[in-house]
Amino acid sequence: MLKSKSFRENLQKILFQILIFLLPTQVAYHFWPDWAFVGGIRVDYLSPAIYLTDIVLLALFFLWALERLVGKERKIPKFSKRQVVLFAIFIFSLFNVYYAQRPQVSLVKWIKVYELAFLTIYIVDKKKTITKKLIFTPLSLALIYSSVIAIGQFFLQRTIGGPLYLLGERSFTASTPGIAKAYYLGRELMRPYSIFPHPNVLAGFVATSGFFLLKTKGSVFLKVIVGISSFAVLVLAASLGVWLALFIVAVFMVTYFLSPKFFKRIALYIFFLVVLLGLLLPIASAQFSKVNLRENISKRAELNEAAGKMLSQAPLTGIGLNNFPVLLPTVRVDTGITWFLQPVHNIFLLIFVETGIFGLLIFIYFLFLSLKKSFQVVGSKGLYVFVFLLIIITGSFDHYWITLQQTQLLLAVFAGLAYR
Repeated sequence: MLKSKSFRENLQKILFQILIFLLPTQVAYHFWPDWAFVGGIRVDYLSPAIYLTDIVLLALFFLWALERLVGKERKIPKFSKRQVVLFAIFIFSLFNVYYAQRPQVSLVKWIKVYELAFLTIYIVDKKKTITKKLIFTPLSLALIYSSVIAIGQFFLQRTIGGPLYLLGERSFTASTPGIAKAYYLGRELMRPYSIFPHPNVLAGFVATSGFFLLKTKGSVFLKVIVGISSFAVLVLAASLGVWLALFIVAVFMVTYFLSPKFFKRIALYIFFLVVLLGLLLPIASAQFSKVNLRENISKRAELNEAAGKMLSQAPLTGIGLNNFPVLLPTVRVDTGITWFLQPVHNIFLLIFVETGIFGLLIFIYFLFLSLKKSFQVVGSKGLYVFVFLLIIITGSFDHYWITLQQTQLLLAVFAGLAYR
């Protein structure tokens, strides 16, 4: 049956919809080798893990490869202009792994990068079958069930438990040390996590996927549910970075409808300004350290300072992909070490530190090209432009777009849709 083209295509459609439906989940089997520990503490970012979504992607890769071998379409997709760049990135990744403080950590992360690259290329290659219409329903359902879980957690002020553990929900309550909280009508309450590692990740996922769904053709009923649930979650998650990004994008939307050409110029200027501000964070944070600030802001400032020190050690090659938590104790000592062992909260600064100037230029080019391609998508009415602006702006306040499974996959999906 696998030799039947129609059967393979239908199977791929089903698997792809399953992948989209499972995007919010963090079901995984984690491995804990010695190099996943720092100072005797287990660090999730360093742990190799096999996610359920990885298995679905592996099945898609198998069918895609089989299609090239036994199907009528035996040729590799036309990426000739990118082949040299991809080969250069591969060679660079070998150097980055070799010079990393912990090569094993860097190697695992580069494998993830190749996996995400496959997903992007796959969506580009299958543009006739992997459409927005195919994505709409499973992504709507994914957003709805993850939002319902978040709302339930907020009113219970704890995780729901039971079978939701199978989706990746972790067990905690409002009194758990280190749990994220915010003030609601004068009361300090637990912010909902849903099945994400942090409320900020939940908010980023809901904001971008919700925006995409509301501007995509599909069931009006599902759109109403998505709109209500998304707004409720964004209020409860209380992510200031996401709300600021949504405000900026709303302003841009007005500009877009008034003058698309002016909007395009402004959007590109904003992109490079965001990149520049991110790279200047270590210098600015050195000044913040002299001022009494809220704990979460001061911690981020300390991470920025640490990034500057690491960057001075290896500005060309970088310290190795995903090695930021590894080197953190060597440049900064802090009593809240459990919270502290995580990447710097800016995607551009993090890429610069871990991959050096070459890796930073590749990453900037990837996002710039994604933004540029977004303007060229026929009939999108700026949809992908606004989505990528949301990603770029929220990426200035947090690292989850390039460090966590759910949001990495979502970014790859949006890139694949925008590139074709």
